Amino acid sequence: DVEVPLYKPRYQRLLELVENFNELVDICNGRSTVKGMYTAYYTPETADAISEKLLSILSWFSDWEKCVEDDPKLTEHNFLSRQTWNGIQRLILGTVAMIQHYVKKGGATISPRATTSDPCENHFANTRANCGSTNSPTCTMAVSCDKKAGAYAESSRVIKANNAAAPPLFQRHNY
Repeated sequence: DVEVPLYKPRYQRLLELVENFNELVDICNGRSTVKGMYTAYYTPETADAISEKLLSILSWFSDWEKCVEDDPKLTEHNFLSRQTWNGIQRLILGTVAMIQHYVKKGGATISPRATTSDPCENHFANTRANCGSTNSPTCTMAVSCDKKAGAYAESSRVIKANNAAAPPLFQRHNY
């Protein structure tokens, strides 16, 4: 750890911002610790602790927004841009919902790295490509194309570098 002499109260909020954002990024990249233990996956055992931490981070950002709104001396420039704030809210609430639905209720284990935008964008690009040259696919076409894209992704999985042992996105536990 690097120690920086930033103990003055004026730096406290900046340090809190960095700590909260660092924790958010670690959770979303699968590098978080839960109850003092390193965890790379969202599992039924870690689901509550990870969800609580994410909601705590969201609460910290919400409190900051409220402080800015309530103080007449502060302007919108003392908080995140609207787009950034909406993105953080969607990221946190979407992750918590995914954990609750698939992990807590479904018993799955999720690799958070597999849910980042690149794999998702790749899947939807393949889905769109499978729909052909139409500008307005029907629901039936979209479902069929989604299945084809999923099958294509499984059949053409490239394993390289440090992803050689990467597990699939969801792993079903049979307890």
